[in-house]
Amino acid sequence: MLRIRFTAQDLLRTRFVAEPAPMVEVSLAAAALCRNDRGVLAPWVSRTRQRFPREAAPLLELVSRAGALEYLWALDHDFDAAVDTVLSSPARYVRESLDAIGSPGSPWTRKLAEGDRSAQAVLERALRSAAHLFGGEYERIRATLHTDMAHRKEILFADGLGAAVASVFRSASWRGDTLEIPHTASLDIDLHGDGMVLLPTSFRTGSTIIGSDMPGHPRTVVYPAHVPMPLLEQTERSPALTPLLGRTRTAVLKTITRNPSSTTSQIANALGISPGRASEHAGVLRDAGLITSHRHRNTVRHVPTKLGLEIG
Repeated sequence: MLRIRFTAQDLLRTRFVAEPAPMVEVSLAAAALCRNDRGVLAPWVSRTRQRFPREAAPLLELVSRAGALEYLWALDHDFDAAVDTVLSSPARYVRESLDAIGSPGSPWTRKLAEGDRSAQAVLERALRSAAHLFGGEYERIRATLHTDMAHRKEILFADGLGAAVASVFRSASWRGDTLEIPHTASLDIDLHGDGMVLLPTSFRTGSTIIGSDMPGHPRTVVYPAHVPMPLLEQTERSPALTPLLGRTRTAVLKTITRNPSSTTSQIANALGISPGRASEHAGVLRDAGLITSHRHRNTVRHVPTKLGLEIG
């Protein structure tokens, strides 16, 4: 069992991020490539392996098959600022992060751990080169995060912050001020009053990752977004848009874009159609990548994606 102990101050300092952290996405995407992920990310992994730039190869040395190198988890929303944050990491932190993933200790990584400028230049080129892979993907990454935030807000408003925090872990439950999470080992985590920063990601499909303890800083918690993003190319979406031509389906999309997180029943009532028809239309919109849907208690709620907002 994993036990995370919260004080009142920890809860006051616990927050969800409002925008994606591009450096976290880049590092987790590299980890997905290392794992040769076969889940929902498989199409993206297959495409990206074919066009992965040689200059970005050193990045793959810095990620594990189980997760990602934590010192690359710069939370800056601006990529250039995130690069600066990574390159200014203390050498001790870099060494500890490399040790934690069992790095083979190549000459380059050893120089990186020593703060060698030439090694840092190699890393910077790798990061910037890898970031180019995201070209047209970033807006969908943002849409994924915002969809997840809509889901967490529903839980927050209905059941409080404690329930929203627990929802990012599998089968977690509260025992007093301690969050208990099923785990193969017995571990205790004290947040020391610094709280947590909770970040959903498009490139994580496994368990939630809890960052290490850095005194004076909240723990970074990276978890799979509630609705995984398949990262389809635009050309792959195009055929699915044909069924959208129709007055009622267009009205359903407009209802969802005007009232994000609408339930199926609310859509049906607004348009004077049956819940079954509303659900059918929502299914077509979802298949086309224009909305995402998630179940909350006894309702299904629908949220527009970035593409859906543009069209709706």
